[in-house]
Amino acid sequence: MLSFKKNIHQPLLIGFVRPYCLKKYYVKKNQKFKILKKFTNFDASNPNHMRSRFFLLFIVFLPSLFSGNSYAQITSSINPDARLYQCFDSSYIHQMQQNNPSLLAYYNFYLDNSYYTTSLTQSKPVTGEDIKTVKVNEDISKKQVIYFSETKYDAKTFNVLKYSFKTQDKNFTTYLWKDANIAIVFLPRDKIAAAFKQYCTKNNIKNN
Repeated sequence: MLSFKKNIHQPLLIGFVRPYCLKKYYVKKNQKFKILKKFTNFDASNPNHMRSRFFLLFIVFLPSLFSGNSYAQITSSINPDARLYQCFDSSYIHQMQQNNPSLLAYYNFYLDNSYYTTSLTQSKPVTGEDIKTVKVNEDISKKQVIYFSETKYDAKTFNVLKYSFKTQDKNFTTYLWKDANIAIVFLPRDKIAAAFKQYCTKNNIKNN
């Protein structure tokens, strides 16, 4: 889209406040655009002029109307994962759903795509931090520290957002979960961000 300086007439919308039609022609020359404007007197009694104006308005606003409705339908269809209610107030989740759906989509995505698991029984030993040293994200007003104590892993119910797992920008982070006989391996933050960007593109989600 071309950007206009303040001293240049605003495109297309000028027809609402000035008694003439505005026709614009874009000529590409030497990789730059020249804007040539042609003004003709607007006569409301002239059916040709009226048709020109209505056609102009149709061309301008129809794409934005469809794209706006499409985006609203997509974002309103982003439903919060049930596990988010273990971490956030329902009012905050509702607020994200209405005002920041891309953040809600990110939390949904993070729950299942920020890590992978690997067995501790493989021939090559796995090294990492003991998962029982990870703190639970509790209300700080309670002034108590609770550590990870789960003993079984279920991908559908496991909630990484409940815990203060440490992740890094460029490196993988591994936690050993001996009770479940697995290791939780978190992806680098830059890889998670890149994967989420692809996810948004694939699902037509606007990523703020």
